[in-house]
Amino acid sequence: PTAKNIRYEVIKIPALDENDESNFDYKYGVGYSTDYYKARRAKFEMNNDMAGWFAQCQQEPIDRTNAVFTPETMQYYDFLPEGEPIKVIAHCDVALGGGDFLAFPVAYYYENPDGSLTGYIEDVVFDNSEKHITQPQVVNMIIKHHIKQVHFESNQGGEGYKDDIKRHLKESDYKEVCNISSSWAPVTKRKEQRIWDCAQEIREFMFKDATHRHEQYRKFMQNIFSFTMNMSRKAHDDSVDALAGLVEFEKSGSGVRKAFIMRSPI
Repeated sequence: PTAKNIRYEVIKIPALDENDESNFDYKYGVGYSTDYYKARRAKFEMNNDMAGWFAQCQQEPIDRTNAVFTPETMQYYDFLPEGEPIKVIAHCDVALGGGDFLAFPVAYYYENPDGSLTGYIEDVVFDNSEKHITQPQVVNMIIKHHIKQVHFESNQGGEGYKDDIKRHLKESDYKEVCNISSSWAPVTKRKEQRIWDCAQEIREFMFKDATHRHEQYRKFMQNIFSFTMNMSRKAHDDSVDALAGLVEFEKSGSGVRKAFIMRSPI
């Protein structure tokens, strides 16, 4: 009863805004600069404690207890292995704005001594902008990495998005062959179950270490570590859903494998 007339509102202001600029950089040498917060974030990142960064500085607590992917369970690299990859493929989880992120991981696959393949996530597009902004990024990524096969999910406007990418590639006068395909994500399986089924394969990917990530790659990794199986946290599934799609695309026989000369049975 003594608090019935008290009114208040909790205001949450993150250290860095959506443009990665400080919200607390004031005149006359007071406050905290963008460089100050980026240096703090780098320390959290190097200590594999991005959950701490989000909770302490960005006002976005992450549920560590139910996290499916943690920094300690993932694998990292600084530079790609020597030699040519067996194949370079990509998968696109399409988003047309409205808060969802378009996720486009690019994987370089190299052969291991035992004949198995390891995928290196060399680059990503991870952007929640409208398609007129994300489509040029996807096209540039295909050209930059000479990607031979790209798969798009047809759900949520993906089919039209794929057709636009084909048209933009043609208009750019890109001469190399890029096989662009699409399919509908299965409606008989929940998205969370699909990610759970591919969780181990996602952990087997090699990801760039903290010192070699650009801004979208950093957001992509943060999104991975934020994912839980809790249905109320669906805002954190764009990156892992794209990786699950990449796993399934590779399993379906994408790309070119090595040819071997066999002894004639005759």
